[in-house]
Amino acid sequence: MGLLRAIHFLTILPLPVAPPADAGALGRASAYFPLVGLLLGILLALAAGAAGALLPPLLVAPVVVVAGAVLTGGLHLDGLADSADGLLSPGRTPAERRAILKDSAVGTFGVVALVAVLLLKTLAVASMPVAAHGWAFVAAATYARWAMLGTLALFPAPHAGLGQTFRAGVGAPQLVGGSLATLAIALALGWWAGEPPLTRAFVGAGALLAFGLWALAAAVGGLLGLLALRRLGGATGDVHGAVCECSEALGLVAVAAATWR
Repeated sequence: MGLLRAIHFLTILPLPVAPPADAGALGRASAYFPLVGLLLGILLALAAGAAGALLPPLLVAPVVVVAGAVLTGGLHLDGLADSADGLLSPGRTPAERRAILKDSAVGTFGVVALVAVLLLKTLAVASMPVAAHGWAFVAAATYARWAMLGTLALFPAPHAGLGQTFRAGVGAPQLVGGSLATLAIALALGWWAGEPPLTRAFVGAGALLAFGLWALAAAVGGLLGLLALRRLGGATGDVHGAVCECSEALGLVAVAAATWR
């Protein structure tokens, strides 16, 4: 049931039965966030394969990026835009920044963040070999959801309410369980990167790249979490969404850089 809750919360994928969505149960289901990332990565790989059979290579990248946004209902992109407006607006108090996060309007920083992340994703996918697509989508999506779990577990919610109730359900069992699942996926990714045809695309050891991307996601989550703690008093749901989007975009960029000739 926890996995179904996580899928229902993080995606728009249809489920036979919609699981109860109370905040505490959702928090406890956060251990499954990396597995939802794995599922999304597989679906994006399938979408890329289907698009590649019908469209020129340059059109595959935007199709995959749009597919990722659709599959998640734009949830994390919305958080990215709100977080950019709240965290980057100069001369604001924490209370004023939190008020900006609640405002449904998207400001200048939010627009710039959205354009930058979507553009980075699109160009990264377009720049990497087709053989690396499946690997890259699985790695980026999995690590990004693990990074989101990390900020949930390690940084407090800044105020009482739904976010704090959600956060109360996230503890050491969720972080450890999600990290062990991510470790298993990272080991599989390291083996996968060492198998043909990826050996012709990837530079260096597959395990080094797999665990390097995991470390990159951890760094993104830690830096954004610390920034939110300083400027907001804690990490909100929007900040967790921003962590996911930034980790995913930079992960794809890193794969593109590693496979570039």
